[in-house]
Amino acid sequence: MGKAARVARHIGYVKMIPMTSELFNTMAAMPGEENLQLPPRCFTEVNARIVEYVPGTEITIAVPLHERYTNPMGQILGGYLPQFFDLTFGPRSYLVTQKPTTSLDINTAFVSPVTPKEEVVVLVASVVNQSRSYLLLEGRATVGEGRLVATATSRMRILG
Repeated sequence: MGKAARVARHIGYVKMIPMTSELFNTMAAMPGEENLQLPPRCFTEVNARIVEYVPGTEITIAVPLHERYTNPMGQILGGYLPQFFDLTFGPRSYLVTQKPTTSLDINTAFVSPVTPKEEVVVLVASVVNQSRSYLLLEGRATVGEGRLVATATSRMRILG
């Protein structure tokens, strides 16, 4: 069973809330970051949840899919997937750098359409490269039994 299918079984997100709270509490406790809104409003607005965090490797985030995200064909509007990738790249970058970052770009490749019937999209992000000032991240989005629906890369500038 793919990660997206396992997450969809827990669409109520009961099992994911502790991981989400724990990681955002960790981020909030980092020195000099007391003015950050954690979790960000954009994260809670879409009811995103952190599913898994493997330090030094990757972070996995799940976002429920809703009818209100659809285009006239009943598919999830393409602009939502880059937003969901951004919600995934942000925490990953912060946990790596322990500093705020800002997106310089997000490049998304759409592989196949997504509909609300899939219930949840699961996004995984990892760091490809890091310098003193920049991060390069990559991500993949899957639904159901692991069907790939999009990939993305992002360059992020490390602030502070």
